[in-house]
This record gives sequence, C-alpha cells and structure tokens, in this order.
Amino acid sequence: DVHVAHVTVYPADHSVNALEFSHDFFVGIDPSTVKDHSSKKLFDMWKEMNRYYILAEKKFTASGQHEDNFPNFVDSRGYVVYLRKWLEIKPELNNFVKSGMLDKDQFDTLDENASASASLSSSNTT
Repeated sequence: DVHVAHVTVYPADHSVNALEFSHDFFVGIDPSTVKDHSSKKLFDMWKEMNRYYILAEKKFTASGQHEDNFPNFVDSRGYVVYLRKWLEIKPELNNFVKSGMLDKDQFDTLDENASASASLSSSNTT
C-alpha cells in the first residue's frame, strides 16, 4: 500500500531514509498526501518520468559537459531528481529504467549458453 509506505517510520540506517532530502523543486509538497490514480494514469506518469529521466541523464553524461549537478538537467522536473535518488539506492534498477529490462531478463547474444537457454525457454512457451 502506497500510503502505508509513505507514513511508515523506518530505522535511521534504512536505505529509504536517503530519499528524505531538501530541494527547491519540492517546496510546498506534502508527501504524506496520497492521491488515487488508475493503472493507466500511473503507467502514463511512469512513461513521462522515464522519458525525461533518460533525456536528463544523456545531457548530464554528455561528453564535454562539465556540470556535476544532475538537477540542472531536469528542466525543473522534481520527479526526475526523485527517480535519480531512488536509483542511487537501488542501482540494480538502472538497466530497467534505461531499457525497460531487468538484468536477470537479459542475455548476451554472443554467449552460446545464454542464447540456447533463451531459445529453449521461448520454444517451451509457444
């Protein structure tokens, strides 16, 4: 439950506490206020956030740019900064955010064992 997650008090050393940070993007926002959304609305919100995150990260990591403050690349979209904070806590999700796949769901096409395993698995599902 989203509301429970937002109002739960975690131990001081819990990783989720790293999400508590101050930034001008979040002035006046009360995270304890929860609004219901349909699954379609949530998916649309995710696609938008994901698109803007990828754009901001491309600008941030572009060769020749010397800025080291990620929020300067998000065009005042605080939710993109928040996603970045989550990815610092859960780096294993970077691949999913960037490509839509989890590491465990990918395989190296040059690895014969992985290719054979994926081929076998797909033929079993058809």
